[in-house]
Amino acid sequence: MCMELFKKELGLDLVHVPYKAATQAETDVIGGQVTLMFDAVTTGGELVKSGRLKSFGISSRAPDPLSPAQKPLASQGIAELRNFDVTAFTGVLVPAGTPAAIVNTLKNAFIDILSDPQFRVEIAQRGIPLSEPSAALQMDKLLADDKIKWGALVRSANITLD
Repeated sequence: MCMELFKKELGLDLVHVPYKAATQAETDVIGGQVTLMFDAVTTGGELVKSGRLKSFGISSRAPDPLSPAQKPLASQGIAELRNFDVTAFTGVLVPAGTPAAIVNTLKNAFIDILSDPQFRVEIAQRGIPLSEPSAALQMDKLLADDKIKWGALVRSANITLD
């Protein structure tokens, strides 16, 4: 989806080759079978550090504290990419209809965990980015915004499931 958004924003006519695993895409970029790819900082970062891949920037609008040398594409002076912002996130979801008291208990527990300085240090040492604890309260908005953003891209790029 990140590549499709990149193509759309720049008006590029590229053949998008979707891979099932990043490792195969990385191998094909290194081997010259594929020209470029989007990869997670946590997986592709080591290949960039070793010189096997070259990074042109990160897809998030904000700098990544775990990869400070990589500049966001949105900040590199390309007008078409000034609003480019693609980030992956992991969230905790419960079934619809879960009582509000249980949802609130879970939210508070996750905020407590994410607020623990030692936990944050340990996770950062593993190369895993963490949102601010308050982000746990904004999950509904994040999901609604993503549905609009990615739904529009799916329609405009005529993306279908095989």
